[in-house]
Amino acid sequence: TLISTYVEVYMKYGYIVKDLAKHIYIRKESFIGLFEELSKLEIRMLLDEYEKGYAKFPDKILINHIVRDEGKETNINFVEFRKEYYHKKFGLKMPETLDEEKSFELYVQEICEEYVKGLFFVLKYYFVSIPTFSWYYPYHYAPFFSDLEKTIKNKKDDTGYDYFQMEFKPVPPLNMYESLVGILPPRSFYLLPENVREVINKKIMLDADFVEDFEMDLEGKINEYEAICLLPFVTY
Repeated sequence: TLISTYVEVYMKYGYIVKDLAKHIYIRKESFIGLFEELSKLEIRMLLDEYEKGYAKFPDKILINHIVRDEGKETNINFVEFRKEYYHKKFGLKMPETLDEEKSFELYVQEICEEYVKGLFFVLKYYFVSIPTFSWYYPYHYAPFFSDLEKTIKNKKDDTGYDYFQMEFKPVPPLNMYESLVGILPPRSFYLLPENVREVINKKIMLDADFVEDFEMDLEGKINEYEAICLLPFVTY
Protein backbone atom coordinates (compact mmCIF):
# COMPACT_ATOMS: atom_id res chain seq x y z
CA THR A 1 0.00 0.00 0.00
CA LEU A 2 2.78 2.42 0.93
CA ILE A 3 4.78 1.68 -2.20
CA SER A 4 1.86 1.96 -4.61
CA THR A 5 0.73 5.19 -2.90
CA TYR A 6 4.25 6.57 -3.09
CA VAL A 7 4.39 5.83 -6.83
CA GLU A 8 1.11 7.73 -7.36
CA VAL A 9 2.39 10.70 -5.34
CA TYR A 10 5.70 10.70 -7.21
CA MET A 11 3.94 10.73 -10.58
CA LYS A 12 1.83 13.69 -9.47
CA TYR A 13 4.25 15.77 -7.36
CA GLY A 14 7.75 14.34 -7.78
CA TYR A 15 10.13 12.93 -5.16
CA ILE A 16 9.46 13.47 -1.45
CA VAL A 17 13.13 13.72 -0.45
CA LYS A 18 15.27 16.59 -1.68
CA ASP A 19 19.06 16.71 -1.44
CA LEU A 20 20.52 20.22 -1.34
CA ALA A 21 24.27 20.57 -0.87
CA LYS A 22 24.45 17.39 1.26
CA HIS A 23 21.46 18.49 3.35
CA ILE A 24 18.35 16.32 3.23
CA TYR A 25 14.91 17.93 3.17
CA ILE A 26 11.31 16.81 2.66
CA ARG A 27 9.42 18.50 -0.15
CA LYS A 28 6.17 19.99 1.16
CA GLU A 29 3.88 19.27 -1.77
CA SER A 30 4.87 15.61 -2.10
CA PHE A 31 4.88 14.99 1.66
CA ILE A 32 1.39 16.47 2.07
CA GLY A 33 0.23 14.56 -1.01
CA LEU A 34 1.43 11.26 0.46
CA PHE A 35 -0.62 11.68 3.64
CA GLU A 36 -3.64 12.94 1.69
CA GLU A 37 -3.65 9.70 -0.30
CA LEU A 38 -3.01 7.49 2.74
CA SER A 39 -5.83 9.22 4.63
CA LYS A 40 -8.25 8.28 1.84
CA LEU A 41 -7.27 4.62 2.31
CA GLU A 42 -7.37 4.60 6.12
CA ILE A 43 -10.92 3.36 6.72
CA ARG A 44 -10.61 0.75 3.94
CA MET A 45 -7.41 -0.57 5.54
CA LEU A 46 -9.13 -0.84 8.93
CA LEU A 47 -12.10 -2.64 7.37
CA ASP A 48 -9.72 -5.05 5.63
CA GLU A 49 -8.18 -5.87 9.01
CA TYR A 50 -11.64 -6.63 10.39
CA GLU A 51 -13.24 -8.38 7.37
CA LYS A 52 -10.31 -10.55 6.31
CA GLY A 53 -9.76 -11.67 9.88
CA TYR A 54 -6.01 -12.06 9.48
CA ALA A 55 -5.34 -10.82 13.02
CA LYS A 56 -4.92 -13.75 15.40
CA PHE A 57 -5.50 -11.37 18.32
CA PRO A 58 -8.69 -9.31 17.73
CA ASP A 59 -8.60 -5.51 17.76
CA LYS A 60 -11.19 -4.94 20.50
CA ILE A 61 -11.42 -1.17 19.96
CA LEU A 62 -12.07 -1.60 16.24
CA ILE A 63 -14.69 -4.31 16.84
CA ASN A 64 -16.52 -1.96 19.24
CA HIS A 65 -17.13 0.51 16.42
CA ILE A 66 -18.00 -1.72 13.47
CA VAL A 67 -21.49 -0.89 12.12
CA ARG A 68 -23.67 -2.54 9.48
CA ASP A 69 -26.43 -0.83 7.53
CA GLU A 70 -29.63 -2.48 6.31
CA GLY A 71 -27.89 -3.72 3.19
CA LYS A 72 -25.41 -5.49 5.48
CA GLU A 73 -22.59 -3.21 4.33
CA THR A 74 -19.82 -3.06 6.93
CA ASN A 75 -18.44 0.30 8.01
CA ILE A 76 -16.71 1.98 10.94
CA ASN A 77 -17.95 4.73 13.22
CA PHE A 78 -14.56 6.35 12.78
CA VAL A 79 -15.26 9.42 14.94
CA GLU A 80 -15.96 7.31 18.02
CA PHE A 81 -13.31 4.71 17.13
CA ARG A 82 -10.69 7.48 16.91
CA LYS A 83 -11.66 8.89 20.32
CA GLU A 84 -11.51 5.50 22.04
CA TYR A 85 -8.19 4.66 20.35
CA TYR A 86 -6.51 7.81 21.68
CA HIS A 87 -8.18 7.33 25.05
CA LYS A 88 -7.01 3.74 25.54
CA LYS A 89 -3.69 3.79 23.71
CA PHE A 90 -2.46 7.24 24.77
CA GLY A 91 -4.36 7.81 28.00
CA LEU A 92 -6.27 10.86 26.75
CA LYS A 93 -9.47 11.71 28.59
CA MET A 94 -12.62 11.06 26.55
CA PRO A 95 -13.92 14.55 25.65
CA GLU A 96 -17.38 15.40 26.98
CA THR A 97 -17.36 19.21 26.79
CA LEU A 98 -16.20 21.70 24.16
CA ASP A 99 -13.14 22.63 26.24
CA GLU A 100 -12.22 18.98 26.69
CA GLU A 101 -12.63 18.48 22.95
CA LYS A 102 -10.16 21.31 22.29
CA SER A 103 -7.65 19.87 24.78
CA PHE A 104 -8.09 16.43 23.22
CA GLU A 105 -7.35 17.75 19.72
CA LEU A 106 -4.33 19.75 20.90
CA TYR A 107 -2.89 16.62 22.49
CA VAL A 108 -3.47 14.63 19.28
CA GLN A 109 -1.64 17.38 17.41
CA GLU A 110 1.32 17.07 19.81
CA ILE A 111 1.42 13.31 19.19
CA CYS A 112 1.43 13.89 15.43
CA GLU A 113 4.17 16.53 15.66
CA GLU A 114 6.40 14.07 17.54
CA TYR A 115 5.65 11.36 14.98
CA VAL A 116 6.56 13.68 12.09
CA LYS A 117 9.71 14.65 13.96
CA GLY A 118 10.53 10.95 14.09
CA LEU A 119 10.21 10.70 10.30
CA PHE A 120 12.74 13.54 9.95
CA PHE A 121 15.01 11.90 12.52
CA VAL A 122 15.08 8.58 10.65
CA LEU A 123 15.63 10.35 7.32
CA LYS A 124 18.63 12.26 8.67
CA TYR A 125 19.94 9.17 10.46
CA TYR A 126 20.11 7.17 7.24
CA PHE A 127 21.15 9.86 4.77
CA VAL A 128 23.39 12.18 6.81
CA SER A 129 24.20 11.12 10.38
CA ILE A 130 22.51 10.72 13.75
CA PRO A 131 21.14 14.23 14.40
CA THR A 132 21.15 13.83 18.19
CA PHE A 133 21.38 11.05 20.78
CA SER A 134 18.69 12.47 23.06
CA TRP A 135 15.50 12.34 20.95
CA TYR A 136 12.99 9.50 21.10
CA TYR A 137 9.33 9.08 20.17
CA PRO A 138 7.59 9.41 23.56
CA TYR A 139 4.60 7.13 22.85
CA HIS A 140 4.01 3.43 22.28
CA TYR A 141 1.58 3.88 19.36
CA ALA A 142 1.23 5.82 16.11
CA PRO A 143 -1.48 8.38 15.30
CA PHE A 144 -3.88 8.07 12.34
CA PHE A 145 -2.97 9.05 8.78
CA SER A 146 -5.83 11.58 8.78
CA ASP A 147 -4.48 13.31 11.90
CA LEU A 148 -0.97 13.36 10.47
CA GLU A 149 -2.34 14.93 7.29
CA LYS A 150 -3.96 17.77 9.28
CA THR A 151 -0.80 18.37 11.32
CA ILE A 152 1.46 18.46 8.25
CA LYS A 153 -0.89 20.85 6.42
CA ASN A 154 -0.94 23.16 9.46
CA LYS A 155 2.82 22.95 9.98
CA LYS A 156 4.10 26.52 10.35
CA ASP A 157 6.96 27.37 8.07
CA ASP A 158 7.75 30.99 7.22
CA THR A 159 10.93 30.31 5.26
CA GLY A 160 9.24 30.51 1.87
CA TYR A 161 11.01 27.34 0.71
CA ASP A 162 9.16 24.48 -0.94
CA TYR A 163 10.51 22.01 1.61
CA PHE A 164 10.27 21.37 5.36
CA GLN A 165 13.23 21.82 7.65
CA MET A 166 13.68 20.42 11.14
CA GLU A 167 16.67 20.88 13.41
CA PHE A 168 17.67 18.78 16.40
CA LYS A 169 19.76 19.96 19.33
CA PRO A 170 22.99 17.92 19.15
CA VAL A 171 23.54 15.81 22.27
CA PRO A 172 26.54 13.43 22.49
CA PRO A 173 26.05 9.66 22.83
CA LEU A 174 26.29 7.60 26.00
CA ASN A 175 29.73 6.40 26.99
CA MET A 176 30.79 2.81 26.37
CA TYR A 177 29.64 1.39 29.72
CA GLU A 178 26.32 3.26 29.68
CA SER A 179 25.65 1.83 26.23
CA LEU A 180 26.47 -1.69 27.41
CA VAL A 181 24.11 -1.39 30.37
CA GLY A 182 21.38 -0.30 27.95
CA ILE A 183 21.90 -3.43 25.85
CA LEU A 184 22.92 -6.22 28.23
CA PRO A 185 20.25 -8.11 30.20
CA PRO A 186 20.90 -8.18 33.98
CA ARG A 187 22.08 -11.80 33.84
CA SER A 188 24.97 -10.63 31.63
CA PHE A 189 26.11 -7.78 33.88
CA TYR A 190 29.02 -9.95 35.03
CA LEU A 191 30.66 -8.92 31.73
CA LEU A 192 30.94 -5.33 33.00
CA PRO A 193 33.90 -4.11 35.09
CA GLU A 194 33.30 -4.80 38.78
CA ASN A 195 33.14 -1.14 39.86
CA VAL A 196 30.55 -0.37 37.15
CA ARG A 197 28.55 -3.48 38.05
CA GLU A 198 28.29 -2.46 41.71
CA VAL A 199 26.98 1.01 40.84
CA ILE A 200 24.49 -0.40 38.34
CA ASN A 201 23.09 -2.93 40.81
CA LYS A 202 22.49 -0.15 43.36
CA LYS A 203 20.83 2.03 40.73
CA ILE A 204 18.51 -0.77 39.61
CA MET A 205 17.26 -1.23 43.17
CA LEU A 206 16.34 2.47 43.34
CA ASP A 207 15.12 2.97 39.78
CA ALA A 208 11.34 2.69 39.24
CA ASP A 209 11.91 2.54 35.46
CA PHE A 210 13.73 -0.79 35.73
CA VAL A 211 11.05 -3.45 35.44
CA GLU A 212 11.15 -7.14 34.60
CA ASP A 213 7.39 -7.67 34.38
CA PHE A 214 5.39 -5.59 31.92
CA GLU A 215 2.23 -5.71 29.80
CA MET A 216 2.22 -6.62 26.12
CA ASP A 217 -0.48 -5.32 23.80
CA LEU A 218 -1.34 -7.90 21.13
CA GLU A 219 -4.58 -6.33 19.85
CA GLY A 220 -4.81 -6.53 16.08
CA LYS A 221 -1.59 -8.55 15.74
CA ILE A 222 -0.99 -11.78 13.83
CA ASN A 223 2.05 -13.06 15.75
CA GLU A 224 3.10 -12.75 19.39
CA TYR A 225 6.45 -11.19 18.49
CA GLU A 226 4.55 -8.18 17.09
CA ALA A 227 3.30 -7.23 20.57
CA ILE A 228 3.72 -3.66 21.77
CA CYS A 229 5.81 -3.92 24.93
CA LEU A 230 4.40 -1.34 27.35
CA LEU A 231 7.66 -0.50 29.07
CA PRO A 232 8.15 2.80 30.92
CA PHE A 233 10.21 5.42 29.13
CA VAL A 234 13.63 5.81 30.73
CA THR A 235 14.24 8.98 32.74
CA TYR A 236 17.59 10.67 33.24
